[in-house]
Amino acid sequence: MKRKLKYLSRIIATTFLFGIVSSVAYAAPYVWPGAAPCNTTLQNCIDNAGSGDTVEIATNTVDESITFDKSLTLRPAAGYSPRFINIQNIVASSTGSTDNSITIQGIVMETGVIIVTHNSSYGQAIRFWPISGGKTFFNISSNNITVPSGDQMYGIQVHSNSDIEGSVSNNVIVMEGATQGDAIQVVNMGGNAIVDIIGNTVSGTNMNNGIDVYQYTVGCNTAVRLLII
Repeated sequence: MKRKLKYLSRIIATTFLFGIVSSVAYAAPYVWPGAAPCNTTLQNCIDNAGSGDTVEIATNTVDESITFDKSLTLRPAAGYSPRFINIQNIVASSTGSTDNSITIQGIVMETGVIIVTHNSSYGQAIRFWPISGGKTFFNISSNNITVPSGDQMYGIQVHSNSDIEGSVSNNVIVMEGATQGDAIQVVNMGGNAIVDIIGNTVSGTNMNNGIDVYQYTVGCNTAVRLLII
């Protein structure tokens, strides 16, 4: 895993809708760095935020990895453009029995990755992998991703062992020489998949595929709408 992480580069303005949750009462966003509990690490701020809350990042440089397993919105505070540096990562997850709504928006990953998953996963530039549980909804959009040279490196991967529905749209992906890798890969390993792949720009050299859609398991259903502009 560490070997893979160091090859992956840049992600901006990523939004995931992960599961379905009931509406929650409005609460003012937590701001980091700021007043307690957001006066130490970003992780501590996130740990103390409640399910359905918003955490805003009020700095342009973040040098720590963060994890969370609850409904949460993570976005920049007004006037800031936060960048995660030094192979720091964002890992958002949900258990098989919990529905989470997760939004990660306006964040730049300098060399790390964003992982959104049920239970467990490992990284490509962006990897979405529901392993168990009910139907999962997702939206991966408006990202600028550069994948440097390396073996089996991917821009956006959507893998699923359960029902999924969502879109991969308006992303710009540059592959700089990833052997045995795809810019966009959608693999259905179980359940039913409904995926729109719309308005993405792919360029580069020495990749397996620009866009690869594959149904792995007999008896599953995969419906893909592909729009190339």
